[in-house]
Amino acid sequence: MGKLLRIEAIKTFSSNTFRSLITLHLVFFLLVILLISKIDISVGVFSVDALFQFPHVYDFFTWVSSWFNILLAIIVIVLVSNEFRFGTFKQHIIDGLNNEQLISGKVQVLFIVAIYGFLLVLVTSMISGFIMGPGSLEKQLFQMDILFVYFLQTLAYVSMGLFFAILFRNNALSIVSFILYLFPGEIIIRKLLFPAYERYFPAKLISDLTPFPEYVSESLGGPNSAGQMNFPMAAEPALSQATSLGMAGFYFVFFIGLSYWILKTRSFN
Repeated sequence: MGKLLRIEAIKTFSSNTFRSLITLHLVFFLLVILLISKIDISVGVFSVDALFQFPHVYDFFTWVSSWFNILLAIIVIVLVSNEFRFGTFKQHIIDGLNNEQLISGKVQVLFIVAIYGFLLVLVTSMISGFIMGPGSLEKQLFQMDILFVYFLQTLAYVSMGLFFAILFRNNALSIVSFILYLFPGEIIIRKLLFPAYERYFPAKLISDLTPFPEYVSESLGGPNSAGQMNFPMAAEPALSQATSLGMAGFYFVFFIGLSYWILKTRSFN
């Protein structure tokens, strides 16, 4: 395990593409947060400043960051597709690694990317919360579970990216297919063919893990679903958090297992 982690760390952190994309992710996230912080809007009990204070900062920052999980998945797609492009996977097999070890190494990369996202949101949330108004320690710690939900969401997103990369083995084709599946592919499929089960489809379920901040919807009197990724056209019963987390964990394992099966059944030629 340690050997695989060292191999993946060297390949990942020495990649100019990885460093460029992860920098773009960091810069864009910080810019969006900074731009929103400059908006001066107060309507009734609602205030933009409150989004940057405890305890609302966790809800808000994880929601904003969830939109950038698509970029994290694209980073994984590029890293994995490059393994096929440059013949790295094939060379690893020649050097004695097996398919299980190849997938295990990539799972470690998924965790590296997800940990980065988790730490980014944690650090920026804490800094913003303490600057804008620390509140009580109890409120700060009570909301930490939101960050772990975001961590699972990120893992699920990047595992989907891994699946598309191993399925198509080409940067451009994998990225385009991934984005088209998220929108409008899955939306069309679930609404036209399986409307009764659309809450269980991966992209919708994973994105719904970090819903539009309750503080905004409650303050303005709007529906909580108004800002969610998939913009549902009609109100529908929400899944319990336990069910949503369990399904997200299932999809993470499912995409990893499917990626392993594809890798095992197809040659590297």
